[in-house]
Amino acid sequence: MLPRLVHLLTFSAVGTALYVKRGAQSQHDTTITGGNLHERAATLAPIDTSPADGITSGRVANSLPPLDSFIVDLNPPVISTNSWWVPYLAEPGDQNAAGPLPYQSPLDGSGVKFGVSTDRRFDGTSIQQPVRIDWLGGFTEHQGSFSGHKATQFDEQAVTVQYFQGNARMNAFLMPRSHYMKFKYEGATPKLEPQNASIKSFNGRSVSEGSAGEPQSANSRCQASIICLVTESGTVFTVTDTGDATYVIYALETVTLRASLDAITADAAYNNVIRLAKVSQESHRVLLDQYHSAYPTAAKLEYELGNTEGAIVFSWETVGSGELLMLTWPHHREVMQNGNFPPTSALGYLTTKAGFAIELPSYWPTLNTCLHKLGWMYPALGKQWRLTYKLSDVVWNSTRKLDSSCSDAVIKGLEYEVGQLKTSDAPVPSDFHYWGGALAAKARLAVIADDLGRQDLVAPTAWGGIINKAGATNEFVDFGNGYYNDHHFHYGYVLAIAATIAKYDQGWLNQHKTFINWFARDIINASPSDPQFPHTRCRDWFASHS
Repeated sequence: MLPRLVHLLTFSAVGTALYVKRGAQSQHDTTITGGNLHERAATLAPIDTSPADGITSGRVANSLPPLDSFIVDLNPPVISTNSWWVPYLAEPGDQNAAGPLPYQSPLDGSGVKFGVSTDRRFDGTSIQQPVRIDWLGGFTEHQGSFSGHKATQFDEQAVTVQYFQGNARMNAFLMPRSHYMKFKYEGATPKLEPQNASIKSFNGRSVSEGSAGEPQSANSRCQASIICLVTESGTVFTVTDTGDATYVIYALETVTLRASLDAITADAAYNNVIRLAKVSQESHRVLLDQYHSAYPTAAKLEYELGNTEGAIVFSWETVGSGELLMLTWPHHREVMQNGNFPPTSALGYLTTKAGFAIELPSYWPTLNTCLHKLGWMYPALGKQWRLTYKLSDVVWNSTRKLDSSCSDAVIKGLEYEVGQLKTSDAPVPSDFHYWGGALAAKARLAVIADDLGRQDLVAPTAWGGIINKAGATNEFVDFGNGYYNDHHFHYGYVLAIAATIAKYDQGWLNQHKTFINWFARDIINASPSDPQFPHTRCRDWFASHS
């Protein structure tokens, strides 16, 4: 089952140790249907649930623990270290997060900072997309203490962050793939502060020509010592800063807002939702205005698995009326069943994922067009998506046989490599990255030799206990293994080695299965019922990569 899971991870389908319900046949395949991930926990049998207390060096404390104040009310037994919002959780908790895409956001003591990068650069060898932070969403009652915010819930995709001061509250629903930033106020006075530049205009009125709250001559302009205000009441507002970034503000009930050069503030405490959306083109306002009433507060992930087809189902819990407007990447649109897609010209955001935009020679016009579209998110309607994927078998050997003209050269190479294998020179376990990669490559020699009919070249491999204890307190050891970087690479090597040994020595696997399972559970635990490891730590199901 483990190879099948690896395959499903690779091809963006899902599941391992899934109980496949054999029932009515569809025209495609037999799949699991109904229910959601957590409701099916009993059928998603975990690989194991025992703690890893028996591992070689026991338990060690990580030098970068979670920020206690952020999860004070949740106290989760495990945390997905690869979630996009981990920069909120890892001390000091104020680092920039690549999300909720298309936005980027760090948390500040006074509120949530956010913005959309609109600049992408290619220097011939690398692509850079500079961080751009446009606004801070907060409320006037908050005094700015960094401990004055916490997570109130998180799921497979999103996190809700609450800022609090006395009886005033602001809940930020930070949901990836939503074009709106969402803030729900409870007895709090909304305050929005520009981060990149000053406010230039509010609802089409120049802030520098606003009222200072005191008599002025008809042709007077604001002086440096006078705070000039533009006051507007309603439910939809437009604000542009001096850097020409335009946002639309949607209030779900009427509110009076006052804009100065450095802030937009409500005139009283508010008890509803305010949403902001970046507007790159005026034509995008049509779609944003039409669907601003419904907003997502939580997401869930469902699995479906058949013999030849797999599926991921995303569902969003929503509040408000009307259809839910969300954003897709190109790979979603290719496999979404019955997708409802407004024109890509109706709305679009550049993101840090899914491609790049560079000029290629003119004789590659189609490829040029595709490259310019990659990395952009475009709209889709509906609060549930079903993405289906064709699966191929996971096998030990290549699906294409080696060309006969190459056989002699490959066999000679194998003979040489196997001839260099000496037990006395076996690499001593030191780190997962280099040691694991080296042994995984040597294990692969056995599989290649077997495929070429040279069983005499298949060499048994001994197993030793491995652990990166030093990495727990040093982020530079073993490519950050102790800080949960690249576990899918590092432990993938270990699993590849173990699978190769088990191919030729089932007894060895039976003896060491618990130990091997610790690595599998760390990176590809498919069940929320395992209390020791997070669910699919090294997988972003929406982005469809690790």
